Amino acid sequence: MRKLIGTQLRLPLSRNVRCPDCGGPLVHAEGCDCCPVCGFSRCG
Repeated sequence: MRKLIGTQLRLPLSRNVRCPDCGGPLVHAEGCDCCPVCGFSRCG
């Protein structure tokens, strides 16, 4: 599943990778793992 947001392509990490804050799916964007549900972000 791929989502195009503006000009940025976001790819889901895995079906079982969930946000530690809300349990939503994490997506990988610009070197960070982000949750589109609550806004959680982990870069590195």
